[in-house]
Amino acid sequence: MALIKSIPTDFGIDARYWHIYSVDHNRQQQAAQVVLAGYLDESVRRAGHRPLATLTLMLAGSDYPGTPQGLDYAALYERIKSPASDNGTPPGVLAGALDA
Repeated sequence: MALIKSIPTDFGIDARYWHIYSVDHNRQQQAAQVVLAGYLDESVRRAGHRPLATLTLMLAGSDYPGTPQGLDYAALYERIKSPASDNGTPPGVLAGALDA
């Protein structure tokens, strides 16, 4: 699973392919810190190259896509690509992204 959306990087080229790199979640507090790695495209990621950029999102409370049983990655990707909520999380930088 991954998301497609062009976002400028410090290297002067856009990262277009966003893959969840790591997740640290606390079910009891209903919170998750998600780090996404951005690559030029899927082939670059699969070749083992380093990401062009990373994004860190905090999902908590009503933005937390998990359940008491765990965190569902499909729901996590859906939440990441949705617009920012009233409390501003996630920032919405990947709002409107397409599924890879």
